[in-house]
Amino acid sequence: MGLRHDVDHEPFKGLHMAEMEASYGFRSSFYLLHSAEYFGHWFKGRLYRYSSMIPLYKQYQSLDCEIGVHNDLISIMLLYDVDPYEFMHDEMKFYDNNNINIYGTASHGSALMRLLKMNNQWIFSNFHSYDVVEYNGKTYEIGKYSLEDYGFEYEAYHVGYNIYFSDAGGSWNVDNFETVLDSLRSAQAGDRIVILTHPCWWK
Repeated sequence: MGLRHDVDHEPFKGLHMAEMEASYGFRSSFYLLHSAEYFGHWFKGRLYRYSSMIPLYKQYQSLDCEIGVHNDLISIMLLYDVDPYEFMHDEMKFYDNNNINIYGTASHGSALMRLLKMNNQWIFSNFHSYDVVEYNGKTYEIGKYSLEDYGFEYEAYHVGYNIYFSDAGGSWNVDNFETVLDSLRSAQAGDRIVILTHPCWWK
């Protein structure tokens, strides 16, 4: 079973969840959003990452959590007119320089992606549906590089599972949380289960 958290805008609440999980011996994954306000600020087409957040990221890692990238690369490319490959190269360097291990990514369903009916995972050649996207009168290439080119071993939506629960949008993709628990109780040997939560929806 994979327990996954997309840390959209609540890194401190996410850490609280990580601490609770660690107290039960759970190991989970937290995907940090590089377009969120907590991550850094943009100035003249460049993201200045907040070094003050590094201790928080390391706290996740100290709890034996996996840290991953919550991929918003197409949104960043369109909004700030930056090369997503170079941007991600800098981000991986940022993590590496601070001894934070990154293996995977999970695409973010940003407001812009929903508006354009696109998916951030299409930035990777492994999954792209289009070669170009047009935005504000300009054409951008996507799908030029693979997951591996960006430095990732996997995309979370493609890890392989037959049972999936998500609280995206603030509600479960099944009837209620009891349904999730019932499904876990009745799981069979060989089931591959993924549970996705977003700390921003939890008190």
